[in-house]
This record gives sequence, structure tokens and C-alpha cells, in this order.
Amino acid sequence: MIILMNSIIKTFFINAIFFTVCSTNGFPGEPLSVINKMFANIKSMKSLQYTLDSRERIKGIIYHEISDFKIIKQPFRIYIYQHSPVKGVEVLYIAGANNGKARINPAAFPWVTLNLNPEGSLMLNKHHHPLYEGGFDYTASILEYLLNKYKQQRQKLIVNNGTAKIHGMDCYHYTILN
Repeated sequence: MIILMNSIIKTFFINAIFFTVCSTNGFPGEPLSVINKMFANIKSMKSLQYTLDSRERIKGIIYHEISDFKIIKQPFRIYIYQHSPVKGVEVLYIAGANNGKARINPAAFPWVTLNLNPEGSLMLNKHHHPLYEGGFDYTASILEYLLNKYKQQRQKLIVNNGTAKIHGMDCYHYTILN
């Protein structure tokens, strides 16, 4: 199963979350069944590698970033290589190592490796979320929370947008309304 999250805004003030679930397994297309299978697959992932094209609005300004992520869940490790806006910035975070700090190669002045708190102001500058919310787990936890919170109405909250072809695969396309 491949999960593609489209137009996701990671905040509890979201009105709708659009996502696409692609499968070569041919599992049934009943939305809640597909979404639960997606949650199970996300939880079973041991590692993940992807390129993130991110746009975040901070104090009215849109910041655009393109980065490669490599994540291993246990023990938690994350490596980030930034392509834009500053090519070559690297971040390495290993849970329980380096006194809980991320190692940063800034690819620019001051030309020294920095050790920064992942939740500190320098690391969260122009970002809403700390690096360990990368991957699908955090977003899936928001979706699960909403579907459990509105358990009685969840059939009405899930909109089936039909199918879409992404990278040559047939995919289910759903919207969850909040």
C-alpha cells in the first residue's frame, strides 16, 4: 500500500483533509475499511524515505521548502537533506543520542556542525512542527483522533471522491471533513 497525503495542513483547525490511498492489493473500496487498512499499514512501517515539498504559512508569509527525509522508527532516527531554500543543509536526529539534540550541518556560515534542540526556536524557525512529526504517523494520529472523536458521524465525514491514477496506479481518493 502506498499512501499519498495531499493538501494536508497539520493543525487541529483543519476543515478538510484530502488523501489518496493507492493499492496493488485490490482491497475493498469501502472508505472506512480502506482508511483502517491505511492506519494499520502506517503503524507497521519500519522505515520511510520520501521527498517533502512543503509550504507553511508563518505570520502571514508562505515559506517553501524541498527536503529528502529518511526515517527509521525503532530506535527513532531521522535524516533530512534540504534542496531548497538552502541546498545542502543536513539534519540528523537519533533518539537518546547527542543529549537529545539534532546535529545540523548548515551548509553555510558558520561552517560548523550545530547541536540544536528539536523543539527550540532555531529548529522551529519557519516551521510549525518539530522534525519527529515527519512521516505519516503524526498525520495518521490526527485522522484517527478525528474519526474516533466523531465516531457516530464518521460515515458522513468521509467523502469518497472516487479513484485517481497516480504514478500508473489506481488509487482511492477520500476527503475527511472536520
